[in-house]
Amino acid sequence: MSTDTMPAAAGLLPTHRRILGTASALLALALASLDQAIGVILPRVAAELNGLSLYAWVGTAYLMSCAIAVPIAGKLGDLVGRKPFLIVGIVGFMGSSGLCGAAPGMGWLIAARALQGVFAGMLIATVYTVLGDLYRPSERARIQGVASSVFGVSSVLGPLAGGFVTDQFGWRWVFYINVPLGLVALAFALSLPRVQGRTTWRDLDLLGSALLAAGLTPLLIGLSAAGTGQGGPSPTAWLLMGVGAAVLVGFYVVETRVVAQPLVPFGLFRSNPFTLAIVVAFLATFGMMAAVYFAPLLFQGVLGQSLTRSGTLLAPLMLGLIVTSTLTGRLLSRVPRYRYLATAALLALAVALTILAYTRPGTAGGWATLAMVLVGLGMGVLLPLTTSVVQNAVKRSHLGVGTSQIQFWRVMSGPVSVAVLGAVLSARLPDAVAARLSTVGLPPGVALPGGLAEGDPQSALDPAALERMRASLPPDRPALYDQILGTVRLGVADALHTVFLTAAVIALVAAVASLFLREVPQSDPAPTDPARTAATPTPTPTPTDPAPATDTAAGPREAAAHEGA
Repeated sequence: MSTDTMPAAAGLLPTHRRILGTASALLALALASLDQAIGVILPRVAAELNGLSLYAWVGTAYLMSCAIAVPIAGKLGDLVGRKPFLIVGIVGFMGSSGLCGAAPGMGWLIAARALQGVFAGMLIATVYTVLGDLYRPSERARIQGVASSVFGVSSVLGPLAGGFVTDQFGWRWVFYINVPLGLVALAFALSLPRVQGRTTWRDLDLLGSALLAAGLTPLLIGLSAAGTGQGGPSPTAWLLMGVGAAVLVGFYVVETRVVAQPLVPFGLFRSNPFTLAIVVAFLATFGMMAAVYFAPLLFQGVLGQSLTRSGTLLAPLMLGLIVTSTLTGRLLSRVPRYRYLATAALLALAVALTILAYTRPGTAGGWATLAMVLVGLGMGVLLPLTTSVVQNAVKRSHLGVGTSQIQFWRVMSGPVSVAVLGAVLSARLPDAVAARLSTVGLPPGVALPGGLAEGDPQSALDPAALERMRASLPPDRPALYDQILGTVRLGVADALHTVFLTAAVIALVAAVASLFLREVPQSDPAPTDPARTAATPTPTPTPTDPAPATDTAAGPREAAAHEGA
């Protein structure tokens, strides 16, 4: 096992070294968050590289490799220390960004994005754990709130900066710009305390890692296909998800019965705070994804907002997230019954989704803004709260694997939510639009946007399809176009009504679950009596021990040994 005592010695670190270590973690987090700009520039990239048919794979490859890397990096960080993974993650992210920028075709770009996802997973798993290492339990909530604010700011600036850089210098510089930013983060990362590991290959769960990758790969590909397909998941998507689920069952058997040092110590899930914090985080991310992924369709397809305007309506979400994540970090250690903060945040999320569910053409834009603010306020509470609960609910030897688990389930909630809610939308949309159009009395020969019948709501936003519909209308009925368009928008609103209400119910389920969360003290444990500690034998922790950690400070000699060089 590793002799990493940086967590124990965190309180003894010189202030300047702790500041530098914090800066390295936050810069690495910003580096990974800013890369969300790819979503804005992807249409132009796909058009330039003649790869529109491979459009979705650029995101799928990144997400797939990132999800696989997060739990593996978290476990290995516990074994060999965080610093190597933070440095390798930053260097690898810079190198893979350069490969993305140099892509001559879509195949190259997809492969480079898959590689970039591996190093992004390392950063996601390591950054929050490093912050947990550097700060005592009473301080973790505050620094996790700061980290959530950095994530929010980066997520807002990423798409804006990506569009600006693409317009001014070309899309390749969206990737190249990661190199100088990464060099700054790397310079700070080198200031972290040195760790001397004694891990052997027998401590590495190679079989579990292989099974996890083999199970998540088809599962995520199937979920991606199910979420973007029309008319519900295809047989191929179901097959892929079934194969992935079967392999993951084998992964569970191996982890619980075969290996001595499991990649995922499932015994941790016997801990109420650990398990319920992950459940709440997964379901809350499900609700947030409903707002982030489907609200732009509501703004454009129902309210008739422009692409630019619909993008700005997401800014209040991040503003609310930034404000409440900072406040939550300060309040968490002072509020003993903080589970009620989680309950209130989830209720705010449910109210926001309900507002979106009842939005119709002509609804005042202020309601949409209010909904986005409520989503941000709710997630701003839940992000630092659930992370801090998990970190304080596990032993220090499991800090990395515990933190990586909550990040893993947040990552997995994205494709799951898009797949489930996308299937709901695809199933509901044709009937909803047909029911609305039946009241119009269409003349024969009208060329309605074809994708609506197959459950594709984007066809209601396709200018070419709408122009064909206008051209097919009788010239003596000019007002019919606006009437049909308004009716189609009502049909899209009816379908999205079901989508957002489904997400609101999920948020309410999470709110009920949060009421059963047992609070873990968000304060430093009382110092122990040295004489009593010396007289009492210390039990050897097992890999599946879910008991909360006690953060005792290392002695000056031990701290100095790991501060050196």
